[in-house]
Amino acid sequence: MQSIMQTVASQIMKTDLPDRLRRLKRSFEANLTFRKTVILVCISLAFFLYFGPTFFGWLFGYRSRIRISGSSCVNDKTIHHSGDLDALNGHIMHKPHRPGDSNYLPYIGNGYFGLSMSDVRENLFVSPAGHFRTLTVPVSFQPVIHITSNEYENRENQQSARVVNFVKGLLFDVVCYDDGLEGSSGDISLSRRIYAHRAIPEVLVQEIKITNPTGSDQVFQLERQGITNWPSASSSERTIEHGDGNKKYAVISGVVPVPSDPLGTVPSNQVLMVSLVVPKFDTNILVKSRMTHTLTLLSSISYSKPMSESLAKEQRQQIEKDAVNAILQAASKSNQSLREDHLKIWRTLWTTGFGISHSMAEDVVNGAQVNATIYYVLSQVPTPLHSIHAVDQARRKELESYLAYLEGCYGGLPTLQATNLWKSLSTPEEVNRLVSLWILTLHKNGCHQLVKAGADGVIQAMVLSFAGLVFKQQHLELNSHPKDLHRDYMMRRVGYGNATHLNMSVIVGGDNKAIIQVALDRQDKDYFACDAGCLDAPVQLSTQSVKFPVKLTDPVTAVLYITSDYQHMQELKHTIHVKEVVDAPAHEHHVMALHKHGNKLGGLPTIFWFSIGFLIFVFHMFLFKLVWQEYCASNDRFRSRKHSDFE
Repeated sequence: MQSIMQTVASQIMKTDLPDRLRRLKRSFEANLTFRKTVILVCISLAFFLYFGPTFFGWLFGYRSRIRISGSSCVNDKTIHHSGDLDALNGHIMHKPHRPGDSNYLPYIGNGYFGLSMSDVRENLFVSPAGHFRTLTVPVSFQPVIHITSNEYENRENQQSARVVNFVKGLLFDVVCYDDGLEGSSGDISLSRRIYAHRAIPEVLVQEIKITNPTGSDQVFQLERQGITNWPSASSSERTIEHGDGNKKYAVISGVVPVPSDPLGTVPSNQVLMVSLVVPKFDTNILVKSRMTHTLTLLSSISYSKPMSESLAKEQRQQIEKDAVNAILQAASKSNQSLREDHLKIWRTLWTTGFGISHSMAEDVVNGAQVNATIYYVLSQVPTPLHSIHAVDQARRKELESYLAYLEGCYGGLPTLQATNLWKSLSTPEEVNRLVSLWILTLHKNGCHQLVKAGADGVIQAMVLSFAGLVFKQQHLELNSHPKDLHRDYMMRRVGYGNATHLNMSVIVGGDNKAIIQVALDRQDKDYFACDAGCLDAPVQLSTQSVKFPVKLTDPVTAVLYITSDYQHMQELKHTIHVKEVVDAPAHEHHVMALHKHGNKLGGLPTIFWFSIGFLIFVFHMFLFKLVWQEYCASNDRFRSRKHSDFE
């Protein structure tokens, strides 16, 4: 190819401009063979595929979701969360801001207390009345420890990121400083992993890691806000025995007023007695050159029920004792065991879940918002079944009975259509109000027993509510209108009592008609299902997916029924009084939405990319045609010259 280009270049240089123009004109008249055409097409396509996205990304300012290469330290420190972030099981915020960053509130909680960590302020919240209420009582104390560096804090080359991982129930943040020296082996990084422990609900765990890859020792400062904003609080010192020796803690106690309900329905003039046990620490930490310093800090919080201020003060000694006992229980475990106990409970909660296909239409609920909303609700609901306090067998059986009682849940409008349940989650006030509204909605629509069971029951109730699944006497029905089933849904491990779990999907085919797929995850008996009207014979379910068409009845009834009572299902069709049953029509608005918004490739409409690709292909065909014709012409002239020389 190089020799061809050299030959063409030499021929062009030997000719003047009119000759060049004539040669260009003659090149249009030549014909390419099929073999030459195939070769040129392959070369052109390879050129376009290799250079096209980069060129047009630069030309149109498009940035992919690939992480910025200039922040490799932040990227490396958050890479272990990338799988969950890609699966919409978390959110991330960077400083400086990056495209695709979320605006959700950084928040952790376990139903006993919650902690928000926005850039504006930190807030510690507790519950006014157990798990029937959400975490809405603010405590004027910030237990989180912040790490700073006097030498690097004000430098412009600082990068940071904060991740909230939904499925692990923790917050991870990292700050990276470039020391600005040539030959440095890496950036200084300060990272924290913070979580509200699920099994020991009074405990807050902070895991700190400081990495100093530079060639000099570095000093870092640790600080925590005091009790200056908590007038009624007082502090004392306490030594608590750990496995690795005695450690000093500060015991802080005071009364906290109970505010009005976030929905504005329950005014209050009561208070809580709140006690916190927080570690005392050295304000300065020296990290040796090319060394890493790790630190695990335990804090605890305990509080009374709402009561008058005089009664609350009498509870101080007992509340402080409960907070100290929580530290002792956490300190008896290794750091890894403590973390694994927490992660295991969150994994158990998320075995039940909901998936939905992405829509580019405006003002619709998509997967990221669904997962975030579930996370914030679960963070404000306790897990009594998994708590170390739920050791009594009678109490455990009571909680399990709540999970088994499903009658009437969920009995309202499918919550995916309830716009007031899908609001912003960027401030503590918005989170508290929305979570309160969710719990109230579930409680008032037949799911009160599941709510009593804690987070295990609440996630079941939420999944039931999304698409309108409702338990009625002796059966479960999908009570959605066919017109609302215009997107793919997936409901994972829906509990049918304590011993059976169902996986259910709504799939919209290429003809824009929906079908329902049902499979048993596990079972304690045989189960059967029938579609709208139950006119067809019941179909037995198994671990393999069974398909059911979505039918429209007049009047409108449920589109699917499931039960373990075969006789009940045979009788059910006589109680579903319908005039007509037909296949549900295709969703025209779904088709229009696709046409209107278009599929997207690399951030630009697909038709745009194909148009550009076609133009580039034509251009390269023309270019290579010129090159080939010049090559052929030069060969002809060379042969003619040789022939005349020979003669």
